[in-house]
Amino acid sequence: MQLLWKAFVASIFSLIFLQPAQAGAPQVLFDQGHGQLFYIDQQGTLDLSQLADTFSEAGFAVSSTNTPLTAAALETVDALIISGAFRSPTISEIDAIQGFIQRGGKLAVMLHVGPLVIPLLNSLNVSVSMGVLHDTTKAIGGKSSDFPVSSLAGHVLFDQIKSFELYGAWGLNPNVPTVRIMAITEPSAWLDNNRDQVKGNNPQGRFPVIVRGVLGAGEYLVFGDDAIFQNQFMTGNNRQLANNMALWMKP
Repeated sequence: MQLLWKAFVASIFSLIFLQPAQAGAPQVLFDQGHGQLFYIDQQGTLDLSQLADTFSEAGFAVSSTNTPLTAAALETVDALIISGAFRSPTISEIDAIQGFIQRGGKLAVMLHVGPLVIPLLNSLNVSVSMGVLHDTTKAIGGKSSDFPVSSLAGHVLFDQIKSFELYGAWGLNPNVPTVRIMAITEPSAWLDNNRDQVKGNNPQGRFPVIVRGVLGAGEYLVFGDDAIFQNQFMTGNNRQLANNMALWMKP
């Protein structure tokens, strides 16, 4: 009986001291309500369970939602991730997202089909290309849409890495000075505007693939590729990039 009593007291003691720490953990919310096909609670090669684990290991309380993004839903959220959306949030949802950022929240958007979320990108003062980027001279495994990027801004996002790998990215363009280029391709990159995987006369040059913006007290990142953080590609530098992003998104 004495041992049982000691165990009971110990459990109560743990609850008293652990609950405040859990309650005070920063909150990251993964949006899964805009046609996403890749989820944080599934272990498939293209799912985001390893990215969710990265945020958990960084001290976040991780949750997801498939309901509309509202001011009330984002009230206690510190970090919001919209990855692989196949349709843009509505005007009212975009208003809620902007209010979330303005009060100090951090947003990360990763694109699967960039043109499908143009309304969201417009609200962030970011334009997106109509074709996927290729770089024949740096192709990974002979696939020109898969290539490394090594021209990186000086930022905590790139701590301990000199490059990372893309696996089908869209080119980005900042529309205002408060949106900065964080990562950009080499001049050998080109856009497959014809979607025939042939370089031809398609535009060639340096294209931003990660940009960062400031809005009120908060900030946001837009990645031209969502595969960067999918389970299959969360290795090496891409995993370190995810670790750095999680730390950057902490309040």
